[in-house]
Amino acid sequence: MLDKIGLAGMRAYGALSRIGKDKKGVTAVEYGVIAALIIVVCIVAITTVGTNLRTTFNAVGNNLTR
Repeated sequence: MLDKIGLAGMRAYGALSRIGKDKKGVTAVEYGVIAALIIVVCIVAITTVGTNLRTTFNAVGNNLTR
């Protein structure tokens, strides 16, 4: 029984060490994180500009109705 656990542990270690050496997934994750950050920045910028435009148009509209 103990030999089977040791063998399973060695196989798991070998699989994890191969995964650690594979760098293809790392660059895909990095690109995904960069894309997500760009999307968040765009959403914040568009929301801020939209709020400022709404305030400006409301001020202009209020001044025109006087």
